[in-house]
Amino acid sequence: MGIFFAFLALIGWGLGDFLIQHSARRSSTTVAIIFVTAAATLIFLPFVVYQWPTVFSVHLFWFLLLAGLGVLITAPLGFEALRVGKMSVVAPIYSFEVVFVVLLSRLTIGERLDFWQSALVAILFVGLFLVSTEKFSELKKITTERGAGLAILSTLGLAYLNLLYGIIARESGPFLGVWFANAFTCLIFLFFLFGRGRSKELVSVWRKHKTLMIAAGVVTSSAWVFYSFAAIYLPITIATGITQGYVALAVMLGILYNKEQLRSHQVFGLVITIAAAIYLAFVTNTI
Repeated sequence: MGIFFAFLALIGWGLGDFLIQHSARRSSTTVAIIFVTAAATLIFLPFVVYQWPTVFSVHLFWFLLLAGLGVLITAPLGFEALRVGKMSVVAPIYSFEVVFVVLLSRLTIGERLDFWQSALVAILFVGLFLVSTEKFSELKKITTERGAGLAILSTLGLAYLNLLYGIIARESGPFLGVWFANAFTCLIFLFFLFGRGRSKELVSVWRKHKTLMIAAGVVTSSAWVFYSFAAIYLPITIATGITQGYVALAVMLGILYNKEQLRSHQVFGLVITIAAAIYLAFVTNTI
């Protein structure tokens, strides 16, 4: 069951990054964040109404608050990186997320992988890096590209959120953490937008791009819920490792949409990424 939800999250995040990039470019980072987080808040509200009393449990509340702060900080970094940067620059940086999650999981909750799982995660990382790197000659310039610095910070934030959502899902189910963090972020950004006198932007963007905004919100927020489901059944590191194939999917969408050609090393990276993700799922499912 966890494997199934991990692959759903993979598809959702890959499509979501692609939709977020286009949403932010057609509006602004702030407006795109509001629509995406509002979608999560409204869609998952029916699933968490009965859980409201548990929000004020001292133990759970601090995890929820940390998740809310995580989204509040990470979302503008990630959205802006995708808005101003190229997918070929941002995606290789995002591939490091699985490495950060392995380290965080080991340091905070003592989660460890066996030899074969560790080897497969390492192969997966190599595959992701290959498929998301268009030209190795440009890697030395990657930190000077627009959006690269933001993507680095965003990757750290995403690893932190992967860990927190996994912990919260095991405590209270897969919906509460995603709903609370998105509702918290949506309210903060709404206050910011209204305080700056920019409320008309929401109406204007809604009229012009409501289909795109709804799609970005539904797909992205659903992917986080699917990931939370996966983290209930699988070790957080394994769930993250499998879902990181979304980086390859996002790159593929960017290549197909922009009519670019895959280079030979990217094809090789794509093959070993898919193979490693599937075999990792198989190995984990048989343990």
